[in-house]
Amino acid sequence: MRTIRTLAFAALLCAASSLHLAHAADAGATAPTCLHDEPDIQREQARLLQRNGAAVQAYAPSVHTQGGRLFHAQQAQPIRIAFSVEDLTEAGAFCSSTSGTAPSYRSDGDRVTCNDPSYILNDTKRTILQQNILPAAVAELQRYFSVEPVVGNLRASGTTVCGTDFTVPLSHVTTGVPNADLVVYVASSPIPGDTVAFAGACQRDQNGRAIAGLMNFGTENIEWSATTPADNQLLVDTAVHEILHILGVTSTELHATGRVQQGTKRGKTVRMVTTPSV
Repeated sequence: MRTIRTLAFAALLCAASSLHLAHAADAGATAPTCLHDEPDIQREQARLLQRNGAAVQAYAPSVHTQGGRLFHAQQAQPIRIAFSVEDLTEAGAFCSSTSGTAPSYRSDGDRVTCNDPSYILNDTKRTILQQNILPAAVAELQRYFSVEPVVGNLRASGTTVCGTDFTVPLSHVTTGVPNADLVVYVASSPIPGDTVAFAGACQRDQNGRAIAGLMNFGTENIEWSATTPADNQLLVDTAVHEILHILGVTSTELHATGRVQQGTKRGKTVRMVTTPSV
């Protein structure tokens, strides 16, 4: 039931995530490109998921009535997403000057050159990402996405769960993260080109639900102004879009589970996402 419920919401959110394209048009901006289906990004996600295996989490036990019907003791709740931001302050994890390199976060050991002033991650950009963009993205997701909550702390299987470049505190393995159904490890390094950010799943639980993911938000794209709300919303929509990739709303996942079908709407052949409930 946990997986079916998640996929039902995923279908709704798959359509909702396309709003960032409309907001880009409203803002007069070029619609950002998405790296998630790039071969190197796909290979890295597949490598991490296969290597890490499933991390067993605690959920409320299912309850059978006398009539034999199956119910869950814990009802679905808006998803709780925690962001781990050590790599926004860890020395060497980002561009601090226009000399040297920083991790690209596309794959372990890959580097990007810090040769532009816009690539420097300063306190202003950190604050925008942590206090404006990410909280607004979670608020939007929680309007639509409910899951059976983890009971107790959410635990990662190791400190390299998202690769060797992302910092995972040891406490996330030993003690776990309280009040979380998903932990996203966030970095900010340059992403040359038209891509604003990219993300992917690092580990799933025993039910196939993502419990750890990674996100790199391009430093050069982080800005916020009260006079340009459409531009601000584009960044929030991008964060929503990327978190959806972590949760499994991707063309690769949807095709792999047989949930993409062709049909005819208004005389045109279109691709549709199907789930047990939507």
